[in-house]
Amino acid sequence: MFAFLTTKLRAMRASASGSAALMFAFASLALVTMVAVAIDFSQMQKTKAKVQAALDAAALAAANGSVINASNTLAQQQAASAAVAQRVFAAQLPGEVTTVSPLSVQVTKPSNAYQVALSYQGLAPQTFARILHFNAPVGGKAVASYTPGGAAFVNIYILVDVSTSMGLGADATDQSNMVNDTQINCAIACHGSGSGTDTIAIAKSKGYTLRIDIVRNAIQTAIQQAQATALASGATIQIGIYTFADTFNTLAPLSTNYGALLTSAANLDIATYDSGSSQGYALKQLNAIIQANGAGSGATASTPASFVMLLTDGVANATDNQAGNVWTTSGNAMPAYTGGACWPGQSLPADTGPYFGPSGAPVSGACVPNPYQASPAHLGDNEMQISPLDPGYCAATKALNVTLMTLYTTYVLTPAYTGSATDALTGDWRYPYIQQYVIPKIAPAMQACASGSSNAFVASDSASIKSAVAAMTNSALSSIPKLTR
Repeated sequence: MFAFLTTKLRAMRASASGSAALMFAFASLALVTMVAVAIDFSQMQKTKAKVQAALDAAALAAANGSVINASNTLAQQQAASAAVAQRVFAAQLPGEVTTVSPLSVQVTKPSNAYQVALSYQGLAPQTFARILHFNAPVGGKAVASYTPGGAAFVNIYILVDVSTSMGLGADATDQSNMVNDTQINCAIACHGSGSGTDTIAIAKSKGYTLRIDIVRNAIQTAIQQAQATALASGATIQIGIYTFADTFNTLAPLSTNYGALLTSAANLDIATYDSGSSQGYALKQLNAIIQANGAGSGATASTPASFVMLLTDGVANATDNQAGNVWTTSGNAMPAYTGGACWPGQSLPADTGPYFGPSGAPVSGACVPNPYQASPAHLGDNEMQISPLDPGYCAATKALNVTLMTLYTTYVLTPAYTGSATDALTGDWRYPYIQQYVIPKIAPAMQACASGSSNAFVASDSASIKSAVAAMTNSALSSIPKLTR
């Protein structure tokens, strides 16, 4: 009996070993198949991506402003765009791909814009599936559009107000926290208060977000957007970043080095020495830079489509003896002094009209700020004049064949002024004057400054600032040929 059981156990063990070997063989085959499929799939995806990139490049090249000619018939344009598309696609098509359906090029003009549509089908060899005589299908489509007059060369000049007012808390919560902070006691932080305290450093150390922080981030996003557009379209997009308070500074000259531009933008901050702000003086300096680089249709490097993005709270206040800084485009200083100075405690008369008309010519308001002396003379007396932006300076910039876009980051009077006779601030001429005669004029002046109302933006908080800068950037890049599908 024992011998019989031993024999049976040995037979079972031998049978089990055979089954295990068979199971291992099947499992190994399945594993190898899975690895092979994964390798082939990865290879196919890489080849498909290369084919799609070749289609995209060919579509953009065929829809370029140097190829599209509005005077061509549609048949002529079809031939011209097809020749360019075929040449570019053939140069970038991976060599291992076998063509099934040759590149198809179709040019249409559904409206004012031309559309160039491409399609292609091919086969890509596989590493393991070739054993089964299988090649993977690869192909795709690309559609690029171009509106005549579009630009292949674009210059964007970003001009940013870095005066103390840009130290305002970014949103209502930040402003409230800063007002209630005993080390700041104000909704605006600055590098030096009356006691010499750097409240900007305090605000940053406590995590308060300032308006300049939001502007900085928005500009960095704009740079990245321009870089992506340049890579996708092949257009040359240069960006320059400039700042001003009462002086003008080049933070980053025009460049296509987007990495360097991002680094420069990261250094954007409130001016360390702020004696006010002068948009007119800054625009005059920028005009010289624009003239040196040329401006035009964007068809050539010497005639780039040029855009100015002006970001400011729209209040000009700087000493009127600044070199080259006169206060109006049609006079030497402020409107003629009539004796109606905005003195502390004065009963302010009704406003009689805009401080600056749409042409930039000054119009006498109800009173003229003359805080330090009774003399009617202003020019060269070191007084701190306060007024809305003069649109006349913008006219000189727009005359350079430039699209001027404005972002009015709303001016906030802080501490808040109630206008009540019992308000302690009534004794300071600046508060009633700014509240009644300056702030109401800023938005109209900023709109008159821009190249049309569609290029005038207003923002008062973080979200609206980011949205406005993105919209301005989109507008500047809208004339560049782009992939639509």
